[in-house]
Amino acid sequence: MIDLKYHIASLVAIFYALAIGVFVGSNLVGNEVLIEQQKEMVERLEQEFNTLREQNKLVQEELNVLEDKAEEYRRYSEQVFPLVVGGRLSGLRIAVVETNSQGLAEKVEKGLATAGAEVVYVLTMDWDKAPNWKKLEAKYADRIQEAEKEDFRITAAKLLGEAAASGKNRDFLADLVNSGFLKIKGELGQKVDGVVFIEGDEKNRDALVNFFNLPLVDYYINMGDKVVVGEYEGAKFSYLDKYKAKPVTTVDNIDNPIGLTSVVFSLSGKTGNYGTGETAEKLIPEIQ
Repeated sequence: MIDLKYHIASLVAIFYALAIGVFVGSNLVGNEVLIEQQKEMVERLEQEFNTLREQNKLVQEELNVLEDKAEEYRRYSEQVFPLVVGGRLSGLRIAVVETNSQGLAEKVEKGLATAGAEVVYVLTMDWDKAPNWKKLEAKYADRIQEAEKEDFRITAAKLLGEAAASGKNRDFLADLVNSGFLKIKGELGQKVDGVVFIEGDEKNRDALVNFFNLPLVDYYINMGDKVVVGEYEGAKFSYLDKYKAKPVTTVDNIDNPIGLTSVVFSLSGKTGNYGTGETAEKLIPEIQ
């Protein structure tokens, strides 16, 4: 579809260039042969252009049909989703951590609730409003461990994890909230059975993932929680490959019912790498 579009654009440009050539040539004396050749070339290009235009029309019609089918499947999967996951997470307490402020936390929260889970709290981070880490490093220097001195964000991730899991570091938590970096929904300091991390971004945040997101995931892993890391389908910058070496489940299409189904079954015991992208090994877990 895209190649065809560029081909047509190129032909249009050539067509206009030749048309100008014919016009200029017609005003010159003794160029009848050249003019005739240019006219023949223009006619051939017109024929090819008309053919490509018809092909483009057919491709667009096929695309419209496929888009309609995709919309039908989307509506179908949304209606079937509650029947597939209903009650699968009954009695489980889950936390949601959105690391990219893409607005998917609410959809994930609703999906978990549909499966019967209690969503204890939701943390949403906005890296465009990151706090002044240097000032925080100076303020909380006494809480930095030797292994964390490479980058204060490693310490920050641990302090946030402790605040979420046990209610510690309330002063540090307040600094993150007041900076606009962190939003909290629900009550922190409660034990959870699992955590859903929402990753992926439209910006390259490789260093932030390495020094903050991954250490935060490690904290929950060390707490013994089941961890699922998901991204929205088609994320410009995907980081799931960084998590595959850890004891977590990855889902690369968490923004649709198929991906949410994988999340639910992963939290109920399945493990793997699911979705449709490069990191996926299966579309969804085995449903039993």
